[in-house]
Amino acid sequence: MKSSTLIFLVIVIIILGGIYMFNKKNNPMIQTTQTTQNGSVKIIPISHATAVINWGDKNIYIDPIGGAEVFAGQPSADIILLTEIHSDHLNADTLAQILGGALLITPQAVKDKLPTNLAGKAQVLNNGETKTFDEFTITAIPMYNLPESKEAFHIKGRGNGYVVEKDGFRVYIAGDTAGIPEMRALKNIDIALV
Repeated sequence: MKSSTLIFLVIVIIILGGIYMFNKKNNPMIQTTQTTQNGSVKIIPISHATAVINWGDKNIYIDPIGGAEVFAGQPSADIILLTEIHSDHLNADTLAQILGGALLITPQAVKDKLPTNLAGKAQVLNNGETKTFDEFTITAIPMYNLPESKEAFHIKGRGNGYVVEKDGFRVYIAGDTAGIPEMRALKNIDIALV
């Protein structure tokens, strides 16, 4: 049952995200909410890889780009997850505008691309590492192209996907990746953003 729910949610998110991206001006903001044992998790797609997760009383921003104005009406970020170095996932100007007191989590390659003032605020989480922040456990999952090569646009070890967990509820943020073995090995994922 959990597997079929996960597959259904992934398909819905992909379809709704695509509709939103291609017809952004005419569509209302599309949201998905999942009820957990201790509240709800709401996914708010902003554009491409950018999304906001309202999880209980905390707010997680993923790959914020597009300027502060695209986050108008959203609560301030408590955690910001950056997945990779490319400009459709990393925009230092947007990040500087919205960071405030949020916890900033990045892979090392992303931290290396940030201006000094932002890099000093970043906490590095590399592939395979797990850390607990507040009530969330965050694990960095590899994200890369297949077949693997040194010339690939996304090479293994440089960027992160993430599994964010609270009270046994698990959200997977894939980042720019293929259907890699590390993704296929994940278990008990309640919501997947791919």
